Amino acid sequence: MDINETVAAISTPHGTGGISVIRVSGEDAVNIASRVFVPASGKPLLASEHARAGYGKIYSRGKVIDDGIAVVFYAPRSYTGENVVEISCHGGILVTNRVLEALFSAGAAPAPAGEFTRRAFLSGKLTLSEAEAVGDRLYARTDAQLSLASPEAAGRVSRAVSGIAERIMSLISSLSAVIDYPDEELTETGREDVSAECEKIGAALTSLLATYDTGRAVTLGIDAAIVGRPNAGKSTLFNLFAGCERAIVTNIAGTTRDVITEDVSVDGVMLHISDTAGVRGTDDEIEALGVRRARAAAAGAELVIIVIDATDTNTSADVSADVSTDISVLLDELDVAGGDRTALAVINKTDEAEPYRVEKIKKALDLRGISSVEASLLRGEGFDEIKRFIKERFTDGELSLSEDAIISNARISAEISAAADGVISAGRASSAGMPADIVITELEGAYGALMRADGREVTTAVVDEIFGKFCVGK
Repeated sequence: MDINETVAAISTPHGTGGISVIRVSGEDAVNIASRVFVPASGKPLLASEHARAGYGKIYSRGKVIDDGIAVVFYAPRSYTGENVVEISCHGGILVTNRVLEALFSAGAAPAPAGEFTRRAFLSGKLTLSEAEAVGDRLYARTDAQLSLASPEAAGRVSRAVSGIAERIMSLISSLSAVIDYPDEELTETGREDVSAECEKIGAALTSLLATYDTGRAVTLGIDAAIVGRPNAGKSTLFNLFAGCERAIVTNIAGTTRDVITEDVSVDGVMLHISDTAGVRGTDDEIEALGVRRARAAAAGAELVIIVIDATDTNTSADVSADVSTDISVLLDELDVAGGDRTALAVINKTDEAEPYRVEKIKKALDLRGISSVEASLLRGEGFDEIKRFIKERFTDGELSLSEDAIISNARISAEISAAADGVISAGRASSAGMPADIVITELEGAYGALMRADGREVTTAVVDEIFGKFCVGK
């Protein structure tokens, strides 16, 4: 929409509550709001002081529809960087909509989703990464997600990106001098300096990029599937993750027939975890469908947790001295090895099993390169070790969510990856004796990627896509 148009929207959740807040932003915001809100002091809204709340009546078509509070924020000292008026009225659905309709009748246009934060970005009040963090805060469900979505966290990423971009621009400026003054050749020593600086910048980008594994695990989450034979303890483990009796647990094989999914936080790591049907051959058509879904869940998961009943002789008895045939068959059926997937075996009911059976299972798993944890899930034993494995596998324990620059956004990660590739290519070109203009071209590509990462050279389509995910009123 036209950025010069004054817009309005309800900024609080729709529904009945104590108050509702309607925000108006744009050059004509105060004029429009003054046609709707009349201060009880007799002083016109147009004469209001910056950021000072005033009580008054709210009118629609000449009739009072409510009373409330209005606060005027003058540009550029507002959230959007424009003139802003926030009107607080009683939190009824009907009265809130009537106040909004009155503002539309007075000249405001409806604000699309994310319009206020979009204007804050366009006016330079927020960088794009900071604006995206606002959206992340709206949907944060864990303390760890909220920490990475804080203004401070977004600022740390923005400063890290800006600092590296400045180093690249400094190198570009130095190399440009060689082109501007062709009589000054790029000496061998000069090439070594350029290559060394490219290597350092590339290392800084790679280090920053490596934080995305942690950021992604915290914010976007990891798809995980709990799989295994019937009655191995899969649903018991699922309930431990959920913190409640989310799945039915019985001693009847085949109780779980469909995939049940829950979002849980494991020491900051968000898991989209699924309980699945026990994998076995069956003539039951419904159970067979559940088995197929269990295999599909394992195939699509980044983390596969295989629960093994150490007391089940069909699972833990070895035909040979080293390999449990049934475990090998199960692993082959689930195809848990390879790719980007992480597999963890939970050897359950070890409190009831013969020790030699547990050891044979562990050897069979070791031969397939699968980590294992011994557990007695009904007692909750081994669950802490399972959570520790997940945290250590998907997050960097040396990173502090409250102090380090951590990338948690796929778009920013992709741009930083592109920048790293460009800097590495520039270093190789310099080492190979390529002309300075070729090295500069690679560096300019890297610099542009960092500018896009921080929103300084981003396209309108990208901006629209980002803010289109926000709620109306933000």
